[in-house]
Amino acid sequence: MNKAIVYTFLSIILMSIGPTINKFALINISPFTLVFYNALLCCVFTIPFIYKKLFKVSIKEIKFLLLAGLLNGISMFFLFYGLSKSSPALVSMLNRSYIIFSILIGAIILKEQVARIDWGLIVFAVLGIILFMLKKEMAQLQVGALYGIVSGVLFCLCNLTIKIKLNKTCEYLTLFSINFTSAIIFFLICLFKGPENLVLPFEIKTLSCIFLGSFLGSFLGLLFFYASIKTIPFYKANLYRSISPVASLLCGFFFFPVSLSFINVIGLIILLSSFVIHSYIKVINMKKDSHPTGPAAELEIVKTDIIPDSYKSVLVFIKEDNKWLMVRNKFRSWEFPGGHKENNETEFETAKREAFEEAGVDIHNLQYVGYYRLASGHTTLIVTAEVEKFHEIPEEFETVERKFMSEFPLSLSFYDAVYPWLVKNLC
Repeated sequence: MNKAIVYTFLSIILMSIGPTINKFALINISPFTLVFYNALLCCVFTIPFIYKKLFKVSIKEIKFLLLAGLLNGISMFFLFYGLSKSSPALVSMLNRSYIIFSILIGAIILKEQVARIDWGLIVFAVLGIILFMLKKEMAQLQVGALYGIVSGVLFCLCNLTIKIKLNKTCEYLTLFSINFTSAIIFFLICLFKGPENLVLPFEIKTLSCIFLGSFLGSFLGLLFFYASIKTIPFYKANLYRSISPVASLLCGFFFFPVSLSFINVIGLIILLSSFVIHSYIKVINMKKDSHPTGPAAELEIVKTDIIPDSYKSVLVFIKEDNKWLMVRNKFRSWEFPGGHKENNETEFETAKREAFEEAGVDIHNLQYVGYYRLASGHTTLIVTAEVEKFHEIPEEFETVERKFMSEFPLSLSFYDAVYPWLVKNLC
């Protein structure tokens, strides 16, 4: 299984039990106090992994780490305040509504490809949430519901900042920095509200819940999640995590039961089913070794040594020991280096330029093997090559990682099986 997906599901398990643990802590302390100690403990857990890297942070990184920390702290407060007013099962479910915003943000801001099934997911998720929240006791749950949803939106914006601006920053350093910022902000808030807000009750149960909530949810859970969103598309990481309400509901209902009507249960089934079915279909489609589907269904692939009269781009397949060199674009995902040709460039000149710009490599032994043409008429040449020399990837480049792979990752920039089909037919 893809390592990034393993990280994602570990974060699901750990962060799903966090709300219930924090609910127990909130019985004796305020949400402000819990945010402060939760963030402070997370910093302590992280220090052994980052003490040598603290002085290597650039001014540019500090700016975005502060922004992410502010969004993270406010998100935590809204979540804890919602938990203090309602059942952790209900708040956790509504907190996961950020999946809707993550898909929209991924499509609009990050320009990630979003399939029709994902838009369908939004419709079913909204319908499920509406039915799930149709309760006679809405007056009791409105505050918790509202804060749970707002917390999810802010958490999504925090992750977006990390995805775009902190892609090359160490996960541990990111985690330490945003929690340090959150701890400072809420320390000042607690002081302003009165120093007594910083005093913890000497109860083993409360102290244990604060410790476990911070370690399992804010430290390990987020650490695994940040590791995953650096490798797979932003919206996809959130889609996988969207099944976490199952664990949250089971845990929350067991300790803090809430009665549900028939309509509530139908809404719950719709919501969870849409997540599970979507994830299943995505994995199956990504593993297909068949002709492309969707927009590229009419793909024309030609293996030839004759270059067509006109073409717009060149794709470079760089091979070494039966592995292909792929690059991870910070706005998309894993892909082969390549791009549009410039005026008066030959196919090999375009291939060398794109290989250097996107993968940071000089290439040699270039060979033209064929081309593919989309239904729109866009023609792309395929060139194979070998690495002559590696260079550092400049920070201003969109590429954040390069790697030789023997198998295609589940997270590709193209979701219609174009890459496997090209390799199978041309190489």
